[in-house]
Amino acid sequence: TNALRVQWSEQNRSTSGKKVRQALEKAKAAIPDWFGMLPESDCTVEATPYGPVAYYSDPNVETGKQGNVYFNTADPASWATYELESTAFHESIPGHHLQLAITAEKPDLHKVQRDIGNTAFIEGWALYSERLSDEMGLFESDLTRFGLLSADSLRACRLVVDTGMHALGWSRDQAIQFMLDHSPQDREQVTQEIDRYIGLPGQALSYMIGRLEILAVREEAQKRGDFDIKAFHDAVLGYGSVPLSTRAPERVAERCARPAIASCFDSSPAFTISMRSLSLRTLDRVRTGVATETSSPARVLAISGSSRGESA
Repeated sequence: TNALRVQWSEQNRSTSGKKVRQALEKAKAAIPDWFGMLPESDCTVEATPYGPVAYYSDPNVETGKQGNVYFNTADPASWATYELESTAFHESIPGHHLQLAITAEKPDLHKVQRDIGNTAFIEGWALYSERLSDEMGLFESDLTRFGLLSADSLRACRLVVDTGMHALGWSRDQAIQFMLDHSPQDREQVTQEIDRYIGLPGQALSYMIGRLEILAVREEAQKRGDFDIKAFHDAVLGYGSVPLSTRAPERVAERCARPAIASCFDSSPAFTISMRSLSLRTLDRVRTGVATETSSPARVLAISGSSRGESA
């Protein structure tokens, strides 16, 4: 993968911004077929020399501020062009902008639901949206789709190094080397990631736990007849940024347009596990994999449900 990493000139820096904006416009055109609730706030793409490689800034209904996605262009050589589309979809549409702009614009939500973030939901949705973007046909080519798979390898590594450092006593250097060996990220990016995980134990795990949670509920819903993807997405996003465990089945069902979707949230044995217990079970699987198979990274990646090129 390092052979694909492009050393950008100033011209390439400009071209990359154009590609990101094209990806965003393509996503904007496609979302009415996949979502019933759509935000009024627009989303723009801006370059910045500060912060992480990419990040999102919420809209503010009171001030009229629109949503913004920022790409750090201070060191374009640290990026690969195949990463741009996947990152854009994660940060903008159908990822954070769609999610957080809808939340900001819903007057019936309590301020806590709008302003206090829950990482498992917020980042879990962003990871889900990356795969959804592939399902929507938004990726321009097989090469840009590789960015999706590259990001998945990073998320799988996160599960290993977080539990390694905080449960098994791995050193910082061990964690850095593991990510260098099992993802296409360069040393500077990996070092920044590891230092973040050191300061925020468990935060890296919440991304994948959130995505697995949403996928599990959708999979169950799809077994129940006339599945409506727009109603499902509206039900998932309709309560704002709250813990996954508070998305009680009956409340989500209340917001679904089709009875077929509402019926997935019943008391049948197949769906008696609560959101909270499912999250804890996922974490237990990851920790068990690390604790019992520390000499086999491939085994840990398999238990986490994600490795390069495989569905999480």
